[in-house]
Order: sequence, then structure tokens, then C-alpha cells
Amino acid sequence: MKSLVTNHHYLARATTEPPQRFGNDFEGAAAEVPTKGYGAAGFALLQELQKLVPAATGYAVHYPAAMGTENQGAADIVKWLTARSAACPQQKYALGGHSQGGFAVVNAVPQLPPAILTRVVAISMFGSPECKEETADRCISYCADGDIVC
Repeated sequence: MKSLVTNHHYLARATTEPPQRFGNDFEGAAAEVPTKGYGAAGFALLQELQKLVPAATGYAVHYPAAMGTENQGAADIVKWLTARSAACPQQKYALGGHSQGGFAVVNAVPQLPPAILTRVVAISMFGSPECKEETADRCISYCADGDIVC
């Protein structure tokens, strides 16, 4: 089994979770909300991961989280994973998404080059679509019965 120890997590929040209006300052807007731009599920997941791996860091995906903006979220994931993987060639990653954030994650997966995708060791999604076939061995998508998003 692959080691799931990773130290950088990309988390995309659900539709309408703050901050939605951030202009060019996502970090500043995110700092003003209790979930720091990760969304409720992403923030809780990151806090639990940091209990297990204290050095773990997170990245709140920079996108409006307004209806229909999942492709913007996917583009941000691909952009930052590409940059981060070039700067840190040994680093491993985890992705997470809630509802529309899960769609951002599944839309990003096929856009990632194989060399980066192999470094994604875990994907956790909540109220989201099913895992992509190429990551099914390291992905879990939780969905309540009757959830129309799933």
C-alpha cells in the first residue's frame, strides 16, 4: 500500500461557501471567515489531518464557488499543483472537495500530467461525484442517499 503521508492538501469548498467575493485578494478574504476559504468540510478535514501529520499544510482552492464555477476551481488546482510540483519534486499531495468543489477536483484530475498525478496519494470528496477511474485506487467519495449532486 502506498504511504498516505503527504504534506500539502488542496481543498475546494462547496457552492456559496465563503469567500465568494474576493477580487484579487483571496487570501485576505479567506482570512476573514472561520473556515479560512476551505469550506466547512475542507477545514474540518485539514484540522484532522494536521493532528495526524502536524507539518501538513493546506491550500484553499481559489475560485468563486458560485454556481457553475467548478472549471475555474479545476484550473486553479492544475495551476498550483503544476507550480508546486516543479518547486518541490518529492512532495506528495492530497485533494479534497465538497459538492461543487468535488466537481472541481474530478475535472482537474484528467488535466494533470501523469508525473504529477502519481504524486496525488489521496482524494477525499463529500457530496460529490464518483471518483475518476485513474484515481479510483486512492479516492473516496462520500455521498448521502438521495443527494442530487452525487
